[in-house]
Amino acid sequence: MNVNELIKLISSAPVTLFILLLLSCGLFFIFIAVTDGFRYKDIFEIQIRTNKQRIFIGIVGVVLVLSATLGVLIYLPKPPNIAGPGTTPEPTPEASPSSTISKPNPKSIELKEDGAPIDFLPERDEINSVRIGQDGKLLVCGGDDNIIRFWKDINKRNGFETLGRHDNNVLSVAINRDGKIVASGGKDNTIKVWNLRKKELLYKLNNPPGDWINSVAISRNNQYLVSGSYDHSVRVWNLSNGALIDTIEHGAAILSVAISLDSNTVISGSADGVIKVWDLVFDKVEELGSHSGPVWSLDISQDNKLVSGSEDDTVKVWNLTTKKLLYDLQRPKKVCRSDANNSGKPKDGPLPDDCPYADVNTVAISADGQLVASGSDDKTISFWDLNTGEFIKTVRGHEREVFSVTFNPQNNQQLVSGGADYFIRFWKLSY
Repeated sequence: MNVNELIKLISSAPVTLFILLLLSCGLFFIFIAVTDGFRYKDIFEIQIRTNKQRIFIGIVGVVLVLSATLGVLIYLPKPPNIAGPGTTPEPTPEASPSSTISKPNPKSIELKEDGAPIDFLPERDEINSVRIGQDGKLLVCGGDDNIIRFWKDINKRNGFETLGRHDNNVLSVAINRDGKIVASGGKDNTIKVWNLRKKELLYKLNNPPGDWINSVAISRNNQYLVSGSYDHSVRVWNLSNGALIDTIEHGAAILSVAISLDSNTVISGSADGVIKVWDLVFDKVEELGSHSGPVWSLDISQDNKLVSGSEDDTVKVWNLTTKKLLYDLQRPKKVCRSDANNSGKPKDGPLPDDCPYADVNTVAISADGQLVASGSDDKTISFWDLNTGEFIKTVRGHEREVFSVTFNPQNNQQLVSGGADYFIRFWKLSY
């Protein structure tokens, strides 16, 4: 029982007692009318001497019972709506972005830059990873200048703070749900865990030389830190102290990891294109499926769909509950990957049949579960409807490769991207 349920129960207690009193008195009066009276030892006695008395007391009893029944229907809390077999429960509205945005319309969706981008041209810093905190304001990034930067409010963008640095390129960053902890992994073979508010390093985890940390993720329950590295291993660590909990071997270099919303399942994508699912509760590992190229990125929706992006130029959508492939998403060939502009159409007419493939480096799911976005080597960002698999649009996102995209958890219409052109760009989606 949560706090709100307890408050409701306490607040309804006087009403409940009054209704019970009405019901008891009503039943007692009806009993007297039927039995011509009531006697309790020599202490208490009621006798009905005339039919008028019997009728009057009976009517009073019936009125009291009806009043109690009406009170139950009007004042007492209703039971929860539990759907039985063959029925569909009504959705419960939540205070989240999903209740404020309509279903994407492929004919009307537009993507425009949302204010000035963040420019790292002087540092020549390729942006490898960008993440937005659960509050919708905190932004953390890491890139080729080895530095982890953050902005407390991405809507202001009036200066960043430096959290810390690695000894080589930062390849992945992750933020815990309350925005207090940041994890980072890089080419220096280390994982670092930081206290964001104090801007201090909590601990460092070392891998063997040459064993890059390609991907890190933090569980929603703040218990686990998961890492994927070039030594073919996925490791689960205790987030609070860095103690190693368990390790699984994947068979190839691990390029991407993700954790299910219930924090019980780890998903990993590898250089051989295989996606594996690791049940932490039963310590069971199984292969979900595969791409024909390395799997660079994974993301999980609120309704337990997994999206994977690969070097084979495809995005796939999986049902993690049934372990089935739902959609194999590919961009139509009428959109030229290397020449696409902001209209989503090729600049120079129809696309030739020999249009080259473009690695999908990153995928992200909007908080409302409506959209999938991907970023690719051909400088573009593409969008699909997650619920139907329908392609929506491809637009020119950067001047070079797009390495990271992420939706704002509190604003489905804001997307942030980072790439090899040294820019973090902010996008506004219109439906």
